[in-house]
Amino acid sequence: MSVIYLDPHGPRRPARRSDASPLKAVAVACGFALSIIVGIASVTGGGSPLARLIGQGPRPAADDPRAYAFMRETAGGVPVTWDPCLHIRLVVNSRFAPQGADVLLAEAVERVNAASGLTLEVVGPTTEEPDPQQTQRELALGRPGGSRAPVLVAWTTPDVMPKLKGSTIGLGGPIYWYGDSMDRAKYIGGVVTFDSPAMAQVLRGPDGHALARAIVMHEVGHLVGLNHVDNTSQVMAPSAHHGVYEFAAGDRAGLARLGSGGCPYDTGEASG
Repeated sequence: MSVIYLDPHGPRRPARRSDASPLKAVAVACGFALSIIVGIASVTGGGSPLARLIGQGPRPAADDPRAYAFMRETAGGVPVTWDPCLHIRLVVNSRFAPQGADVLLAEAVERVNAASGLTLEVVGPTTEEPDPQQTQRELALGRPGGSRAPVLVAWTTPDVMPKLKGSTIGLGGPIYWYGDSMDRAKYIGGVVTFDSPAMAQVLRGPDGHALARAIVMHEVGHLVGLNHVDNTSQVMAPSAHHGVYEFAAGDRAGLARLGSGGCPYDTGEASG
């Protein structure tokens, strides 16, 4: 059975790796820097680009509706969420997008919306480039990806985004804002980027569209607040198997909780 490994590096709740080979992997990490929560997808191992992506792994585990985890929780153990009363707008830089990238994103967004009750909406194109040097202040100034602007989804290259060099295939996540207390924290912006040449390799492989879509779903799952889980039947597992192309019971349960966070205030009036 073929598998892409999504190997965490430093998530708030690190998944165990007892069933994962460190070779032949696509890794998705959840790193924390200041108030940015980031998911990183990367490729490790040797051989051709596609060989580095596709390996052999254990069969998916049995589905489990309890198999979900969150990127961030309040002191009371409640997941930090987006405001479900506001649309989450996405703009897309398709400068280097592989063929079919728009369909991949649309299908991933449709699935996240259906499972969470949130409203992610692709509102149009942008020429905004992801900025590896972007500061917290700049993120709050209204540029795509910032706290008063649409989420930036960029199909890019390692030359534009050096953090995609080497083994990395994608990175992204939400920006969270504490508000007047941690218990009222809400996600209010985010950035997702993909290494387009690496994704093109996935698309050319077996079940390429379904597998690439699952990778995009995984990243959009991080964007709305899901973390990794041990259960390999879930899209949010550290290892993404051929055949696991749709959100499973745990994924859906976690997404449903992320869509029920309440509407405490209009973040458009907030100061970051």
